[in-house]
Amino acid sequence: MTFQTGPSRFRPQLTSATMLYSVITPQRGGETRFADATRAYADLPPAVPQRIEAIRAVHSIEQLGELQSQASGGQSSIAAGSLAASPEVVHPFVLTAPVAGARSLLLGSMVISGIATLAEQESRALLEELLEHTTSEPYVYSHRWKQGDLVVWDNLATLHTASPCDSSRHRRLLYRAAVR
Repeated sequence: MTFQTGPSRFRPQLTSATMLYSVITPQRGGETRFADATRAYADLPPAVPQRIEAIRAVHSIEQLGELQSQASGGQSSIAAGSLAASPEVVHPFVLTAPVAGARSLLLGSMVISGIATLAEQESRALLEELLEHTTSEPYVYSHRWKQGDLVVWDNLATLHTASPCDSSRHRRLLYRAAVR
């Protein structure tokens, strides 16, 4: 399962919440899957949080665009716009919720190009290990959209991704809003 994220990861200040509102739903496909990065962090083996506490990851809009293009035959939803000026942003791997104080993982399989302090091979291995754990069965919910659905999630504690949808046969329209 490939989890990605929205444009907030490519800005220095992360968004705290995201909302999706369904206007048109496809007959097949197009579900959104969510992974609970707070529960996943809490369930990590004891040595892992100590190992990753100070790690900072490089989030790359260029990498996301390239991977989207490869996956969709040359098309990408990444627009040059304001994000082109900051193709890479560094964020901590582990976040603390400002109110509750809960710890969570800030991950994204398509957006993190590497870990600032690790060699590429070690960086990839750690990312794969954490993503496999965080996107495993006990932490994932899949939402099947109905017209008029509104889903709101904590952007600092939740990974999300859309399942494939054949847009040539099934229309899908969602409006997205983010809160800083």
